[in-house]
Amino acid sequence: MICWDKCRRDFEPDGALRDIYVNGTSIEHWRTLFDVLRSTYELKYSVDGTMQPLPGSVDEVLTTRAIANPELLFRVGDIVVACHFFTTTEIEFDISPCEVTSQAALDALLGFLRLVGDSLGRTVIMSYENDEQHPFLCYEPSRKEFQYRDVAG
Repeated sequence: MICWDKCRRDFEPDGALRDIYVNGTSIEHWRTLFDVLRSTYELKYSVDGTMQPLPGSVDEVLTTRAIANPELLFRVGDIVVACHFFTTTEIEFDISPCEVTSQAALDALLGFLRLVGDSLGRTVIMSYENDEQHPFLCYEPSRKEFQYRDVAG
């Protein structure tokens, strides 16, 4: 795992979110992820900011995406994670860095990255908001390891 002291600067509040990405996905990856999230977390679903009942499948959510903005919200420890449905070829989540304030919070977050990566068999990266090309955390499921890159310094 990654040591909190090593990456704490990447979670200093700066008014921006931190993004989590899984690239090169398909509808099958989304279906797998939706089932994993539904069985692991208490999900809250909204469309254009209005709470709705959780759909039975991610296909329903993606159909809604054509006309509105669906979002899943859930907690990983004390961290609120938002899941967006921008495209089928990329899975995106975001978190507030204000909620990652300790080794315990970081460990919960890393556990989530591992769950996503292992469930999908895809690399999971975390970056500053809208800076996907410069991730500071990466989980590679084929090697079962995390990598940290100091981009804050």
